[in-house]
Amino acid sequence: MGAGRHNIAGGGRRATARRTDIASRVKSGNFSAGQTMNATSLPTPTSTIAGQTFNWSRMVFVGGRHIVTGDLLFTKFQPIYDPRLNWVGSTAMRITVNYWPSSATVAALTVPSSFSESMTGSGALLTSGVRLGTALVGTSSKLGKTGVFLPTATLSQWLISGSGQALSSGIVLSEGVVLSEGIVLSEGVVLSEGVVLSEGVVLSEGVVLSEGVVLSESTSGNTKATVPLAPTGEP
Repeated sequence: MGAGRHNIAGGGRRATARRTDIASRVKSGNFSAGQTMNATSLPTPTSTIAGQTFNWSRMVFVGGRHIVTGDLLFTKFQPIYDPRLNWVGSTAMRITVNYWPSSATVAALTVPSSFSESMTGSGALLTSGVRLGTALVGTSSKLGKTGVFLPTATLSQWLISGSGQALSSGIVLSEGVVLSEGIVLSEGVVLSEGVVLSEGVVLSEGVVLSEGVVLSESTSGNTKATVPLAPTGEP
């Protein structure tokens, strides 16, 4: 899809709307998922440069395989914005920075000595209300201009127009492992590694009854049952 061009003017407008304490609060662990990131209202997501007006793309590539969009990505804190979180595919790791001890010439916690990674705990990666647009890209085809060949402007326009699926539960982790991609769609479709039913009962391992037997009418009062006769020679 290409890197496109950097909209420095738009980035500046977006940055000035931010709270100034986000980095310090994330570092101290005092900024939770869904908290407001803006000090002012979200800027109008368009820019005019050299007389040409265009929309901002308004999408984020996450986890190495997903495309997400929605105003909540830009107004509410998403745990994936923590620079110490490394999410790729079905796992997420937390990075720990180790520093050299302070000295007469080196202040404490300023010079890294090593990095280490460990499985992160349970929690959210993205909040509910974010829209998933991964399925819009499709399989890669140069001729069909889909997948990695899909123009960013085309995908952006689809997302701006409301395409994509809202996440009712966000994307979540269980001890560092993304739960079945962790995506639960608001329209009742569950993405798992088993059977998917848009309406019905889903058992992750077992029998799936999409349509069972429904007794919608029963008899009441005194009724006489009809018993079939046994074949000749049988009791």
